[in-house]
Amino acid sequence: MELFLRDNDPTRTRLINSDGLILYSIATPCHMKGKRARTTVSKLNQKLLDIGEPLTIGTIDYPRADADEVDVRFSIDYAPPDYSVAVRPVEGERTQPPEWAFTGPDNRPYKWQIFMHPFFFLNDNSKTPIARYRSAKLGIVSRSRRASLEILPAGINLIDLIVVSFVAFMKHYQQTMYP
Repeated sequence: MELFLRDNDPTRTRLINSDGLILYSIATPCHMKGKRARTTVSKLNQKLLDIGEPLTIGTIDYPRADADEVDVRFSIDYAPPDYSVAVRPVEGERTQPPEWAFTGPDNRPYKWQIFMHPFFFLNDNSKTPIARYRSAKLGIVSRSRRASLEILPAGINLIDLIVVSFVAFMKHYQQTMYP
C-alpha cells in the first residue's frame, strides 16, 4: 500500500491513497519562538467526515530550541490510553545515519533509520521491514514521482502507528540535521 504526500513537508501535508482519497491529515502550526509546536495527525474517513470531525490518532510535541526531547502521544485503537514515547538523543552522540528507536504500544521494538531513504522496521533479530519513505523527484534526469510512504506487507495492520511515528521521526530528523 502506498500513501502519497500531497505536499512535500511531512509535518504539513495530507496523505492520499492511489485512488485519490485523503486518508490522513497532518497539521503543524507555524513555530513561535520559545513555544513548543504541536503536530496533530488525524485519520480522515468518509463516514467520520459526514458525522463531524476527523479522528485524532496522534500528537507530537517538538522541543523548544534549547531542549532536545520529542514527545509522541498515540491515540490509536490498540494503544493503551495516553500511551506516549519520549525520544531523547544519547548524551554527546549524534548517530550517523540518523536513527530513532522506540517501543510501540504493542510492546514491540521499532526503529526508523535512514539508509538511502527513511526505513521503518522491527528492531529485533528479524529486522522485518515495515515501511519506507520515498522523497519526491522532479523528473529532470529520471521520471518524476510524488513523495510517498510505502507500507510493506508486515505493516498493513500498523498503518496508524507508522504514520504517526513517521511524522515524528521526519521532524526529529529535520531538526537534528538542519537546526
